[in-house]
Parts: sequence; C-alpha cells; structure tokens
Amino acid sequence: MGLKHSENSLRYKDLQMQNNFKNILEDSLKNISLMAFEQSYSSVVITSADVDNPLVIYVNPAFIKQTGYSYEEVIGRNPKMLQGENTDRAVIDRLKKALQERTFFEGTTVNYKKDGSEYYVEWNISPIFDDKGELNYFISFQTDITSKVKLTQKNEELLLQQSKLATVGELMNAMAHQWKQPLSVIHALSHRLLRKIDKDFRVEDLQTTLETIVEQTTFMNETISSFQNFLRPIDIYNSFDINKSIEETLILMQDELMGKSISVEFSSVEDSLEVNGSENEFKQVILNILSNARDAFLMQNKSIKRKIDIELKVKDSFINIDIIDNAGGIKMFPIEKIFENNVSSKGANGTGIGLYIVKKIITRLKGEINVSLDGDTGTRFSILLPLK
Repeated sequence: MGLKHSENSLRYKDLQMQNNFKNILEDSLKNISLMAFEQSYSSVVITSADVDNPLVIYVNPAFIKQTGYSYEEVIGRNPKMLQGENTDRAVIDRLKKALQERTFFEGTTVNYKKDGSEYYVEWNISPIFDDKGELNYFISFQTDITSKVKLTQKNEELLLQQSKLATVGELMNAMAHQWKQPLSVIHALSHRLLRKIDKDFRVEDLQTTLETIVEQTTFMNETISSFQNFLRPIDIYNSFDINKSIEETLILMQDELMGKSISVEFSSVEDSLEVNGSENEFKQVILNILSNARDAFLMQNKSIKRKIDIELKVKDSFINIDIIDNAGGIKMFPIEKIFENNVSSKGANGTGIGLYIVKKIITRLKGEINVSLDGDTGTRFSILLPLK
C-alpha cells in the first residue's frame, strides 16, 4: 500500500514537472517570438481576422522605421492606408482573395510612406488559427525591396537602349536605301533641265520637273523627320496618336519591306486614337515586330504573297492592335516563350532580346501583349493599350 502510494506520488510530481516545464517553455517561446518580432529586420504587421476590414493590432519597430508612421498612428487602422496611386490593383485584388480564402499570400507592389514617398514592398501574409481551427489574426512580414527593383529597372533600361541602338542601325540602313531612289531621280531631272535650258526649253517641262523634285524631297523630309522623332529622348508622360506613330514607322520601313516584296495593309477604326506613354518606345515595338516578320519571310523557301496586316480596333476604353503576317508562324512551344530574355526563333541570327524588350515596353505603357499562331500560315501579335 505504501509502495503504491509512493509510485502515485512520483507520477504526480512527474506530471507536475512536465506541466511546469511546458508552461515555462510556452512562456519562453512567447517571449522569444516577441523579441524576434521586435528585433526583426523585416516589418511585422498583425491585423484582426476581419477579412473585409482587417485592422492593425501590432507593428514592430522595423515597420515604424520603414514607413515613418508612429505606433499610435497605425494601430486600429486598415493597412490600405499605405496604398496609393501606383499600388498595383491586381496584386491587391489577389491579396483580398487570399484573405477571403484564408490562405497564404505573397506579392510585391508599391506602398507609400507617411511623407508620401513610394517604396517597393515584398510581403508574405499568413492566417493564424487557434487550437480549435478558428481564424484569429493575419500576420504579415514585409521587406523593402526598392533598391533591388531599381537595379532591375536600370538593367532593363540598359537592355532597352541596347535594343534601340540595334534598331537605329537598321533604320539608318533602311534610310540609305530609301534615299537612293529619290536622289537618283532629282539628279537625273536636274541634268535634263540643264540640257533643255539651252535647247528646246518649255515652261511646262520646268513645272513638271519641279513638281517631281518637290515630291521626292518631301518624301525624303518625311523619312528624316520620322527618324529624328525616333531619336528624341524618351518621355513616358507624353500622350501620342497611335495612328500617326504607326504611319511614321511604316514610312521608315516601307522601302525595306517593299524591297523584300512584303506588302503592308494598315486599317484603323478612327482617325485619332491617343494613349499615354513614350511614343519612341511604342515605335520600337512596331519596328521590332515588323522586322521579325520580314526576317521570317526571308527564312522561307516557298514562294508566297508576303503580307502584313495591321488592324486597330477599340474595345471599351482600350485600343487593340493586331499585327498579322503569313510568314509561316513561330515554331516554338509554348509560343509565349518568345517573350523571354535570350530566346529567339532565328537561331544564331537572333539576339534574343527584341521581343523581351517589346513586352517590357508594353508593360510600361500599362498594356499587355500576346502572341498566337494565325491559322497554319502566320503569327498574330495582339497589343492592348488603355486609351487616354
């Protein structure tokens, strides 16, 4: 009897020690967690579990340092106070969906500090459940990645300039071809006039000759103006007319395309369609797609009627630009890989950055670009841009 009592007493003490140890451990873990949050390099934000209106109940010192807000200024407020004009709405919509579904979320967008300055934030948000599976809180770990994003943007700008320089070289070659014919015509007509002045000179001949010279020099002036416009410094805040930009681009490319027996048909639903952004960058997009179509035609052995169609349509508040060729289609699967860096359908003859830059430019214009096969004979590039 005494032995049994002693065993029970030992078990009780054992259990008591385990419970005490568990309580000490739990208290220690809570303290460790709090210290980790307080000393974390990343911002930590804990909000209530209200998915429609989550309110801040805790922020750590890193958050205060990152945003410039004091503890008192954010407690009890919705984290959307950090959002602003350039916050990506698509990312926020994806965040709301994750909160409603009580799932993990990660994303990157622009947030705003107390002083109104922008910073790029990368954040992970997790739902916190209690022992019964009830949702209690959301916890967010946020990192300022502005310097990383700026470096990426700088590298992309260098790629853009590299691509533009390659395009400039191609355009100069195209202009040299374009100017040969009108210069030859002007030269021949001038010599003819000189010969006729001393012989059977007629006013009618002079008028006809001068009209032809004016026509040829006007064409040359248009090409040089288009080329000068293309070389203008980039200004992404200007508005420009899509129709005019495409027409000027076709002037630069027409001799090059006609010399390869490629016809271009351009149709638009309206005379003027304005968008915001860099006109030069948009022209670079069109030039790149047209040049790729030209190269695809030249890689074909079969004799076909080479044709490129450019069609502009308006859908709601967006303009849809379709560029369709019948050059056989891009032989790549999945075809969307053509927009990746260092990927080319031209083999050793391609640089692999042209269409990568095209996609970057369209994204900067707040639009999107897609590519698909057009039947069995060609490729369709579809560009969607918001109207001004």
